[in-house]
Amino acid sequence: MSPVSSIDKHEGGFNKALKLAMENGKEVVVKIPFPAMVPVGYSIFTLADSVAHKSAHGQPSSSPTTTLPKIVGVIDWQFTSISPAFTQVRWPHFLEPPEDHQTGAIKPELPADFEIMDPDEQAYALSQRDQTLQAKCYEVALAQRDREAYLALIKVPDTVRRLFTLCDRTFKNGVVPLRDCLIQLSSNWHRIGLSGSCPITVSSEEMTAHETQLGEYRDWVQLRKYTQEILCSDEEGWVSPELDSEKVRAQERELFGIYLRRQAPDTLGKDAKVFWFYPPV
Repeated sequence: MSPVSSIDKHEGGFNKALKLAMENGKEVVVKIPFPAMVPVGYSIFTLADSVAHKSAHGQPSSSPTTTLPKIVGVIDWQFTSISPAFTQVRWPHFLEPPEDHQTGAIKPELPADFEIMDPDEQAYALSQRDQTLQAKCYEVALAQRDREAYLALIKVPDTVRRLFTLCDRTFKNGVVPLRDCLIQLSSNWHRIGLSGSCPITVSSEEMTAHETQLGEYRDWVQLRKYTQEILCSDEEGWVSPELDSEKVRAQERELFGIYLRRQAPDTLGKDAKVFWFYPPV
């Protein structure tokens, strides 16, 4: 195999892929599909597909197979070595369960005081029950179709899972959720079953500062969730083609204006866009 000269990462709703350019002119696309969400055949690339480039003489470049050189400079190595084990270990966005959801053979029930609730509280309780019921149906289907993924979903500690799923999203979500994951890992080191001592220690001053930032981050996440529900969009800003895109953009601009007035009144619009949930259009 020829040494790697450059790496180009591609991401999409159902794929994570690395395009490796070799020194001999070949390109190898290593794809991590999400088969639980969409059939592999509908993904962007084919798994570990190799694209041969013609040389200056018009002949395909050859690739030596006698040696397997060490590939260096791959910062996102987890996408091809560890992340595949976590691609299905998350809830689909359209089946996101309530925060207090418990996996396993637990029947979703309405609150005991449901009958004395006011209409708005009853409507909310019904929506939470239905949301939990849908998540349970997904659990059952996953257990039948992909036992390994099901066990990973309910057995892998959330702290371990988030450690890998958050690493590549610091550019978007910041370091607070990843730092919180590391702190949780440190606090539950032996309970998770890890040997030795955790190499991470957090002072009381650092913990106090982190708790403040974590509260602000959770408020930001909740606001983002409400915004996505209002606009019927995903995290990347994609909406259904059945919706009027111009009306959605107008709603998004209106919501950004509200955010700017209430959350960042002293911040310029172009600077506040950095903290907004959608890229500028």
